Amino acid sequence: MKAELMEELYAGVTDPERMQSFVERLGRAVGCHSGSVTLRDVHGGRHRALVAAGAMADPRTVERFNEDTLYSVDNLWFNRAAPTMRAGSVIVSDRVATLDEMRGTRYYLDFLRQIDTLRSVALCASRKPDQVTMLTFVGTERRGDFDAREVALCEALAPHFVNAFELRQTLQDAWRQAGTLALLLLDENLRPVSVNAGGEEMLLARVLRVRRKAALEPVHPASRAGWNALVRRLALRGGPAQDPGEDIVALHDADGLLAGFASLRPYGKYIPGTGTARFVMTVNTLVRRSSAGLSTTLRELFGLTPGEATLAVALHHQGELSAAAATCGIGVGSARTRLQSIFEKTRLHRQVDLVRMLDTLNGMLASERPLPLY
Repeated sequence: MKAELMEELYAGVTDPERMQSFVERLGRAVGCHSGSVTLRDVHGGRHRALVAAGAMADPRTVERFNEDTLYSVDNLWFNRAAPTMRAGSVIVSDRVATLDEMRGTRYYLDFLRQIDTLRSVALCASRKPDQVTMLTFVGTERRGDFDAREVALCEALAPHFVNAFELRQTLQDAWRQAGTLALLLLDENLRPVSVNAGGEEMLLARVLRVRRKAALEPVHPASRAGWNALVRRLALRGGPAQDPGEDIVALHDADGLLAGFASLRPYGKYIPGTGTARFVMTVNTLVRRSSAGLSTTLRELFGLTPGEATLAVALHHQGELSAAAATCGIGVGSARTRLQSIFEKTRLHRQVDLVRMLDTLNGMLASERPLPLY
């Protein structure tokens, strides 16, 4: 069952009908009557359906499930899980709220009971400061609690759903930003199978290189060290990271100028010896965005929260953590906690390295001349 679902999931990266099939099949496997991929406001809870498994329920149920309901802000399941939710999380309704608690909410009285729903299980695909993307399945009270097998299946598929969702978003971005977002499909030996226009530019600009039939690698030695460490981590894991932002490598050109940030993830259901792509490498290239500012740029590139971005900018200006904390109006202890989160998201380990990266980004944003599109 898991292998068949994974095949449908990864095929759905480029085929909406296969993604629909994945949603429907997993929904049936966990005993639910409806399923949907939704984008939710973290603070308000409102959502809109992106994908709905219509064949799992009658048309009226699907129509109701896709409505942007008036009382979605009262969704007790989501509101209790949101503070600790992250990409790859699995949220089981029975673990966050009792049936009696749910029956007392307006969300149930004005919406859920109309689609005969009092159970849910959700897989978190993406968590950003202001929004969450989730695959949610809902079922009736009569179906009972989700058993260990059903929860284990969701937990096994969750990191793959995160990976597939990120790949789908990457492909959409690559289509919209042809030539600025680099996309390279690599075989099991990290040799390019295909590249988009942005990937070709990275090769022509001497940011990446392929020596004869060897593996792809960054040109600059500092970038190669980070890249090799990333490849080793991926090999040890044997699968996608829980958090798609877990592995990020800064890429520099031959002159040592920061060119962008690369990630490497498994691609699809790989079959050894077929010559098909096994990995997808994406590079978010740095382009001039002076209107955005350093704080917004940090949030876009690394997913920093507003508080983390503010601290990073203050640290860039002040140079010392205690002074930066005072500027932000927080204690040094809180600043250290935020700094550790910044390190994890930027894949940096020392304050001096963070400051150097901030200097580079700030210089690029402040430059009067447009930066090249690598």
